[in-house]
Amino acid sequence: MAVKLWTVHFMRICVANLLLFISLYVLFPVLSVEMADRLGVPAAQTGVIFLFFTLGMFLIGPFHAYLVDAYKRKYVCMFAAALMVVATIGYAFVTNFTELILLSTVQGLAFGIGTTAGITLAIDITNSTLRSAGNVSFSWTARLGMLFGIILGVWLYQSHSFQNLLTVSVITGAVGILMLSGVYVPFRAPIVTKLYSFDRFLLLRGWVPAINLILITFIPGLLVPMVHPFLNDFVLGNMGIPVPFFVGTALGYIVSLFFARLFFLKEKTLRLVIIGLGLPTKKRLRPSQHRYRLKCSQVQKIIPWAIS
Repeated sequence: MAVKLWTVHFMRICVANLLLFISLYVLFPVLSVEMADRLGVPAAQTGVIFLFFTLGMFLIGPFHAYLVDAYKRKYVCMFAAALMVVATIGYAFVTNFTELILLSTVQGLAFGIGTTAGITLAIDITNSTLRSAGNVSFSWTARLGMLFGIILGVWLYQSHSFQNLLTVSVITGAVGILMLSGVYVPFRAPIVTKLYSFDRFLLLRGWVPAINLILITFIPGLLVPMVHPFLNDFVLGNMGIPVPFFVGTALGYIVSLFFARLFFLKEKTLRLVIIGLGLPTKKRLRPSQHRYRLKCSQVQKIIPWAIS
């Protein structure tokens, strides 16, 4: 019997992850601006909520391994998503800056545990031979959720009230929770994890790529809440067709995916050649070293990530 990646349950967890990110990112471009107008403070001050959101994600990280081991993983993910929806509803009743900070911190806690638990669920319901492909597909639902959420948030804020935007966010999150409830997760015996652990959260060797990712995303993070009032629409060529700014960004992002798959997934030989040119070699080999020469098939076994 053939093993499939896109089973009913894997599709449900992917759709739930997509909706979870849309529900959150629909708020990001407009939340600080709306809260600044409501509280009568500068937008730079309300923008601090994103720092507390990030702080909440980091605070809950070390407890993730214990939570998904001591409790059912699906229920942990559903509870975190429900807490996100409740925090979103709370934005409609904010009256001071302290309440705003508390809500953003709680939402960061919920988002941190929800996304990490979602990744755990996606791995658990995927066959071990397909987990690499499953991780890639699951991560792309998150990326698309970010893009669609920002586009939807900008459009709703420009044409509808902030209350309507919150309603869309809450409904999207609620539908995501319903999708999660239909995912079947096989039983796994607990392994008695410590209450506080950096397992599945933060590894020392991951600091360098983490800092690199922060630096890359820093500039877009500055532009997202500020650029859309000035670059709302631009005209496509000489056809006079207005295209929303973030729609164009999303299209470019999706096109880059197809180019990457075209040049680096199909052409395995090209990737092997590039890797071979980049590896340091000696000009001459001693006779005893000739037996260590590898064929292409052996290289594929040793460096599987080079052709995945």
